[in-house]
Amino acid sequence: MRELICLLALLVRAFAKIPSESEREIILECNTQQRGNVTPNATNMMLLNYSTKAQDLAEKTLTICNTTAVEKDPDFKNVGALFITSPNETLEYKDLCNVANYSYDLDPANCSGNCETYKQIVYAASTGVGCAIDVCNTSNVADVPLNVMVCIYDPGVLRITNHSYESGPICSKCPDGYECYRNQCRRMTPNVTTTTTDTSETSSSITSITSTTSATTMITPILILPVTAFFVHNVI
Repeated sequence: MRELICLLALLVRAFAKIPSESEREIILECNTQQRGNVTPNATNMMLLNYSTKAQDLAEKTLTICNTTAVEKDPDFKNVGALFITSPNETLEYKDLCNVANYSYDLDPANCSGNCETYKQIVYAASTGVGCAIDVCNTSNVADVPLNVMVCIYDPGVLRITNHSYESGPICSKCPDGYECYRNQCRRMTPNVTTTTTDTSETSSSITSITSTTSATTMITPILILPVTAFFVHNVI
């Protein structure tokens, strides 16, 4: 029976929910909104693209379900990560839009509660993001499963100890060959006429759906404790 349970667990792991094309757009829009509206303004905020490499690492994180092991894995050496967890509610990628800034003011010492999660989202140097959703089991007596979303930011750091970005005039320190788009640095495409994508439909749909997100969904800081201890701490 134990072998059957283990096999079923592996089968469940094999079908982690990866985002569809429309969900990738939601992930990017949630991040773009928050990265483009930081206070104070950012001089060097890079525009994110969706990264299948980062998505693969998000899936790997959910396969391991242990942040201590993740921190020791060389594949995660130069990336950042965040978790969104909920013991009761099914997570959706639009939940990324609900990460609050917790009055983050760029002072590394002035970061309480869950602002570590927000610091990952607005880490200026990141240019790619990829996410996945799965279920991890906790190690408490009840063995309560926990719904988990992982997003990997590349490049990045697992523990941000300095400022997430440099404050100052918007886009004033974008690299050569980049333009300012939605208060972020976007690579210019030479000799190609670019058409600005209308994001109003995506933005309006995100605005309408995030207002109904369950209050039981918890935005949690990541990679501070082993997953087993961390998840038990947040189960309500």
